[in-house]
Amino acid sequence: MIGLTIPGTDDSNPIESATSECRGQWECSALRNETEALRKYAPDLARQRYYRWLNQYHWVPLTAVGLSLFAFGGWSWLLWGAVLPVTIGFHVTWMVNSVTHLWGSRLFSTGDDSRNNLWVALLTGGEGWHNNHHAYPVSARHGLAWYEVDVNYYGIHLLETLALATHVKTVSLKSTIDETTRVLKGDASLTSTDKTFPGEAYANTGRE
Repeated sequence: MIGLTIPGTDDSNPIESATSECRGQWECSALRNETEALRKYAPDLARQRYYRWLNQYHWVPLTAVGLSLFAFGGWSWLLWGAVLPVTIGFHVTWMVNSVTHLWGSRLFSTGDDSRNNLWVALLTGGEGWHNNHHAYPVSARHGLAWYEVDVNYYGIHLLETLALATHVKTVSLKSTIDETTRVLKGDASLTSTDKTFPGEAYANTGRE
């Protein structure tokens, strides 16, 4: 889901950014009919008829599940099986652009206030490594260090192993350190207690 920015709000401010994103998703239905705009961010998905249909009629599967749950188990099944999961899903999604801009650690100097937050990563399957994402937004792997659990990437890697996913772009912590070493030509700060490395700030433009 791609959040929208409401004119007049400051994307660098996590409070205003989160508020504008929530408003954008509710008011503009998260670009659900903007296939051309989505093609910029996910051109491979935009070429597939099924995902174009799902983008426009995303409410159909949830409605079908909700009606089925209500028919078989009444209000309790509907609330526990559809309403609660959707509510939790929305909130943990919005936490990525709010909590991870307020609390956490920074591995890369990205020119913004993005941070890596373990608790958000655990709740979202790896999206909480937000500073890593801001440094390398095209990487499917967000958990770069060995201790950064990234369940989402594990799933993607499994699909790649089974030849069900191709052209997966990833970056590793070693490659980023090697790249930084080449740029800084052996700057001693890399071996000091300061673990903040220069990231690719240019890649953050227009991305959350």
